[in-house]
Amino acid sequence: MSNSTTSIRRRRSIAVALAALVAVAALVWLISMTGDDDESPASDGPAIVETNELSDAADRLGHPVYWVGERDGTDYELSESDSGRVYVRYLDEGTKPGVRSAQFLTVATYPVDDAVAALRRAAKERPRAELAKGEDGAVVLIDPETPGSVRLAYPDGDEQIEVYSPDVKEGLQLVTGGEVQPVP
Repeated sequence: MSNSTTSIRRRRSIAVALAALVAVAALVWLISMTGDDDESPASDGPAIVETNELSDAADRLGHPVYWVGERDGTDYELSESDSGRVYVRYLDEGTKPGVRSAQFLTVATYPVDDAVAALRRAAKERPRAELAKGEDGAVVLIDPETPGSVRLAYPDGDEQIEVYSPDVKEGLQLVTGGEVQPVP
């Protein structure tokens, strides 16, 4: 193998690693809910809530809030933005809300007109992204440039859902296996 080929591969590896780092940093930023005024928290900030409070948030917002169901050993952290974005994080029991860490499973619900069409457009814009179907009929966007995050939308829905897991395989399995659902 020539030095030129080795150099190109090394640069590609560095570029992929940097893209992954940027994606994780962006997710940590989203989770921490520090943003511009347009995305400021609608409530007093992230809070530990019960399942019924997740349902109340969906009723108040007028659109579904998605999650992956109840999980033993976790507390549910709810964060909302003025634009209607909702984040449900599965914190280890006893973890303080608002902790800045990308180690927790997170399900985000974003209001998006014709969410499936938006995912399809996003797939065309990203050269390595792939579309798939979940067991429940969801259209799933898998993008290697954003490891740990998988986006999905349901036909006729106006919500895009992003599932982030520090365990990439777990996130993909939750999304493609039909585990993502509206809070009851």
